[in-house]
Amino acid sequence: MTISLIHESVLLGPPEAYLQTVGFTVTRSFATHRFGYRGLIDLFATRGDQRLAIEAEMSPDRVLPGDVGKAFAVRATLLFIGTPNRRVADACTRRIKGSDINLGDLVVLSRPLGPFMTRLKALFPVSSGLVTGVRTSTPGSKSGNSSGDPA
Repeated sequence: MTISLIHESVLLGPPEAYLQTVGFTVTRSFATHRFGYRGLIDLFATRGDQRLAIEAEMSPDRVLPGDVGKAFAVRATLLFIGTPNRRVADACTRRIKGSDINLGDLVVLSRPLGPFMTRLKALFPVSSGLVTGVRTSTPGSKSGNSSGDPA
């Protein structure tokens, strides 16, 4: 596999598809140029006041100031760094913790793809993004809604 394929399809494809499923608007290669930070965020996802910056990294080299700076520039509430393995994820975490950067309210998580997706699904479960106006019927319910309240 080439680096580009791993970056674009393997590390970004699953989170992009999942976030769209739970109601996020997702943009690939989102340009930022605020506060002196220029660059492209791999995935930028918004839903209401939630703003997620997702970066796929093959090494910890670009985490600081790049990934963190771009997340600040778009006022992200969460920076998720997806990596190919635990070794790279741990190195990203060490680089951020070893710096003197003030993260403020920004939450930074670095994980390989499997744990990354598990954490993403825990933070944003499928039920959290669905807007439903569909009534479900239960046995004995004449009104068509599951609570039994007259609609």
